[in-house]
Amino acid sequence: MEEAQTVEKIADVIGRSAEARLVYGEPIVRDGITIVPVARIRFGLGGGGGRKAGDKEGAATGQGQGGGGGLVATPAGVLIIRGGDVSYRPIRDTQRLSVLVLAVGVGVAFVLRGLAKLVR
Repeated sequence: MEEAQTVEKIADVIGRSAEARLVYGEPIVRDGITIVPVARIRFGLGGGGGRKAGDKEGAATGQGQGGGGGLVATPAGVLIIRGGDVSYRPIRDTQRLSVLVLAVGVGVAFVLRGLAKLVR
């Protein structure tokens, strides 16, 4: 259970540090307008271990363990505070949209090609 406890400790540390400041950046104030950057945060953890089946406790062979984790932060948009009004302006990921359009186009081309072969 040592590996499970290690993963729990790591998750606990990350969970305690996952505060609003990771998602919302420092406010920027200019000419009476406040802009607050907003990010999208994702993280994951994994771990593993092992011991060869049938080995006696304390055997010098067949043991192993490992683990890892990662965190990704991407800009999501900005909060704009002007007077008493608050609005949100998302950041559009044009690269992601371009890949999606390309993938759909390739998919449609394959379907049309397959249909053309069936018609012949």
